[in-house]
Amino acid sequence: MTISNKTLSLRPYLETIAEYCQKLTKEELLDVIIGIAQDIPQNQRAKFLDNFPHLLKQTVFSKTTSRDLLTQILDLKAEVQTRIKSIEDGSYYDENDAWDEYDDESPPFLTEEMKTELELYFREVDKIFWASLYSEAKNLYHALLHFMEESENSFFGSGPIDYHMDIDCREVRARYCRCLAETQNEPKKLAQEMLAAMNLQAPVNSCHLELSEEKYPMLQDVMVAKLGDLPNWNLFLEEWKKLLKQNDTDRAHLLLMEVTLLTEGLEALASLAKRFGEKQPRGYLYWIQELCKNSNWKIAISACQEALQSISQDTFKVQVAKYLIEAAQTMDDKKMMLTGRRKKFFASLKRNDLVDCLTEASTQNLRDSEIKIILEHLLNLEKPKALQTLILIISGKLDEAFERIKNSKAIGWSIDESGTGILFGSLLTVLTKQADNAQVIKTVLQQYADQDSRNDWPDPDEKYKNSFGVTHEIRKSLQKISATQEQQQKWLSWATGIAERRIDHILTNKHRRAYGRAAEVLGALAEYYIVQKDPSRAVALLWEHRERKYNRFPAFKQELKNVLNSSKLLKNLA
Repeated sequence: MTISNKTLSLRPYLETIAEYCQKLTKEELLDVIIGIAQDIPQNQRAKFLDNFPHLLKQTVFSKTTSRDLLTQILDLKAEVQTRIKSIEDGSYYDENDAWDEYDDESPPFLTEEMKTELELYFREVDKIFWASLYSEAKNLYHALLHFMEESENSFFGSGPIDYHMDIDCREVRARYCRCLAETQNEPKKLAQEMLAAMNLQAPVNSCHLELSEEKYPMLQDVMVAKLGDLPNWNLFLEEWKKLLKQNDTDRAHLLLMEVTLLTEGLEALASLAKRFGEKQPRGYLYWIQELCKNSNWKIAISACQEALQSISQDTFKVQVAKYLIEAAQTMDDKKMMLTGRRKKFFASLKRNDLVDCLTEASTQNLRDSEIKIILEHLLNLEKPKALQTLILIISGKLDEAFERIKNSKAIGWSIDESGTGILFGSLLTVLTKQADNAQVIKTVLQQYADQDSRNDWPDPDEKYKNSFGVTHEIRKSLQKISATQEQQQKWLSWATGIAERRIDHILTNKHRRAYGRAAEVLGALAEYYIVQKDPSRAVALLWEHRERKYNRFPAFKQELKNVLNSSKLLKNLA
């Protein structure tokens, strides 16, 4: 059995463990426990031993235990609030001489000891929950969560406690809601209590839908928080649905989608998603995720196509396109696979996605027609001009790309919106007929063509992982270009002029971190002359910059030496 790498809810996790253990003899089970103990890191063995007796016998909890624990939680809360107040009003610094040992400007609002104590209280309340003392656990969870949420914007920060302590707050909140469900038998009252506990005002991710990453639980998390069914659950679901329909937040919409699926099924969820439409794009994504989860791939493809037509926010469209790609892969639908790749690129405008699209088109012998579609789409956009330059070059319209941006600046190529660095590298690539040993020219082209490909956060579903994929596509297209003598002279004149201005600006203004880039464009021009069998021009060019213009710039001269040594054509000139 293969387990997904996504976070497992408690119920399926425990059911899977139980399934394994039921098949074992006493001796085999002992071997498993010994194996688990052996895998415990050395610094956690004492903690494991302390907790082990609780696993061997049912701990007896009393109301006195719960009251004592509640008192300790409230005492810690008061202590933390006093500390925060003293830090904010400055009195902390008068009373403590060691505060300057902290790296931050001010000491943390929560000390390591306080974190450890708070973690301990969460674990103690969990034990009460596992003992099925739901009323006591409910009150204690409420105190802990109120303490945490009340202070969250101060010492926990906006990205909650999960990042600071070994606690899954989403799961804790699900257990608290489970306590509500176990202790309230009246469906209407439970729905009202759940409404407050589920926090319909909580923000949800504004870029994509991934329920397991949200801060607050869904109803499904409550259902699987513990083994066993809940009483009057179906009656509660109907009351819950009525209340959710009266609320108009993103989280309320998500919970309404969930309860609609639970009570009415996939068709009702699809209708709700379509009614939400552009107003709530998560509706389509929720529906599509359920279709994929249930392997309804054919319907998922149709749903993705509809969603891409209906919603406008690009980040959601990227996610929809990824599901379209997944469904198309499963169904071996090549047409939809290419559509998914294209739609993902149109929504993201990332060069990695462009490479994926063109690679897929190439496998289907549709590269040229796909380039035309992409070119038409990009030229109808106001921005980004760098991508327009790139696709013009890839489509073989090198001179048109040149005419569009020939007046661009010689500086700022790393953040250039016009694609000047890409054009510079492409022109020299054509002028040298893609000479294999012109390494500096290759480096310059790669540096600017693939710069955002290297910076893009990789998608888990990416099939083509090539750091220089854009350069590969450019060079493939440049092979087909046949330039006239007039064009070659025009391009060389421009490349020489903009390189001179670039080098002069960088060195005159002493932009030390850019000296290497200045050396690269100089080396690229020198390589051109070597390829053209005019080594004297290359020597003269290097001497002019290294010995006359910038002979008092030792750091630049060292960078230039490094560049020359990297090239087989220029190594003897270093």
